[in-house]
This record gives sequence, structure tokens and C-alpha cells, in this order.
Amino acid sequence: MYVMRLLTAADTAAAVTLVQDRVRALDAELPGEGAAVPLRIAAFLGTPPSAGGCVAGLFDDDLLRAVVVLAREDRTPGVDLDACGRQRQRRVLEVVEAYTHARMRHLRLGVLLSMWVSDQAACLTPPASRVTVSVHDRRLADYLCQMCAWELERQAQDGGRQVLFLHRAAERLPALDQAILTEAALRTALKTQGPPVEGVR
Repeated sequence: MYVMRLLTAADTAAAVTLVQDRVRALDAELPGEGAAVPLRIAAFLGTPPSAGGCVAGLFDDDLLRAVVVLAREDRTPGVDLDACGRQRQRRVLEVVEAYTHARMRHLRLGVLLSMWVSDQAACLTPPASRVTVSVHDRRLADYLCQMCAWELERQAQDGGRQVLFLHRAAERLPALDQAILTEAALRTALKTQGPPVEGVR
């Protein structure tokens, strides 16, 4: 059984190595990104979860298989209406960054992680309406849409780079508990409120 738990300072070396290996495997041609990504991940570790997010790791037999940075956002009113027609906040779980083990592609960890974040989003109180992620790689976006039930929401340009914004519905998947055990501390961390964001991303 897989275990998803918060990463701590003790996990820094394993997490940074996994991310570095994955970035190299993807042959990312993003200036400075190869060094910046592991540093961003390492900066989260050893600190308590906050509105800025938390870092979780997927483990199999105590070996780290994936690293995921998550943040919860309660977006400002103006999008959703409640049963009485009043505007309400829209809760979203954002996948800030996610990296799977470079040599474990046969395990389809992206599919498993996609189901897990959807399930966790639905378990929030009150539940999130969806999960969001933004990616710069068209191949990755295609994989997420074709294999992992994500949907392309829109595209934009950021400093000359293409950014693809994806979302996936939050849905409770009770049977997933038999495949991934989620640490109680991680469930608590996901309840930390993120910063309000104007409009819809």
C-alpha cells in the first residue's frame, strides 16, 4: 500500500534528488528552472504547513515515489451561487508542483496522484469544487487530459513561455483508501486556508 504523508526536513535529500532527477529526465529547457525547482521544494520542508501550502510525499515501502506541493484557496465571491442565489466563495485545491520518480513511469503514478488530489479536495470541509494545476509542457498537459481525467481550461503566455491551465473535478473516491493511506497530519494541513485570489485562474 502507498502512503501519502507530509514531508519533513529529514526527507530533504530524497525529495530534492527525486525532483532533480525528474527535471533532468524531462529535459526541461527552462532557464534556471533546474536549480530553482529543488530549492523551492527544499524551502517548504521542515516548516509547518501554512496558507502558502504544504509538501506531501507518496511512499512505497518507505521509498519516496512522488513529491506534491499543494495549496488551498478560498477564492473571492463572484463565480458560484448558493441555492438562494447568493454569491459564495469557491474553494479550490491547487497542485502547485508535482514530480514523480523518473524511473517509475510504468507505475502510472500521475493517474494515482490525480485521483488522490480529487479525493482530498472533496474531503475538505466544506469540500472544494475542483483541483487546478498549471503546466508549461504540452506533452504533460496532453497526458493529464488523456490519461488522468484533467480538462484544459485555458492557455496563456508568461514571459514568452506557454502556460496551460488545467482543472479536474473534486470527487470522493472511497475505494482509493485501499490503495493510498493518507496521514492524518496531511489531512489537517490541507484544511489550512490559502490566500484569497481575485477572479478565476
